[in-house]
Amino acid sequence: MLKASNKSKYKVAASAAPNGSESDDAICLVDIAADDDEMSKSWLVDSAASTHMCWMRACFDDYKTSTGRSFTVDDKGSVATAGVGTVVLNVIVQEKMRKIKLEKVLHAPSMGFNLMSVGMMEERGAEVPFKSGKAFIKICKKVAACGTRKSGL
Repeated sequence: MLKASNKSKYKVAASAAPNGSESDDAICLVDIAADDDEMSKSWLVDSAASTHMCWMRACFDDYKTSTGRSFTVDDKGSVATAGVGTVVLNVIVQEKMRKIKLEKVLHAPSMGFNLMSVGMMEERGAEVPFKSGKAFIKICKKVAACGTRKSGL
C-alpha cells in the first residue's frame, strides 16, 4: 500500500511502505493502515485489477467526466465511475523522491480506496514482482516503489 496525502489540491504524495511484514496471504502492496481513514488514502497494488482506480477526485492532474460506466468489485458489487484521468504519485524510495504517473485512472467515488493495476503497469513496461511478503514496482530496471503486505492486503 502506498499511503497518499494531498500536498496540494491536485497532487498526491505516497510514502513507500516500511520493510517487514508478518502476513503472506495477499497480493497487494501495502503500508501500515491503522484505520479506515489511512486505508482510504492508500494505494493498493493489485494483480487482479484490470485498471487503476481512484476514489479521490482531488488526486487527478487531468480529468474527463464520463458517465454510464461501471465495474464489478467482489466485496462492493457494481461500482459506478464518474470520470477518467491521470494521477501522479510522488513516492519516496530510499530517501529519494520518484514520480509514478498513472494514466487512464478511473474515478470511482464510492470505492473508498485506490487501486494500482499490476497489469496496466506491466503494459507500460514496468515489472511488479512479489516476493517474501514484499512487492516492488520497477521501471527501467530501477525500483520506483516498494512495500510490504499488511493486514491481509
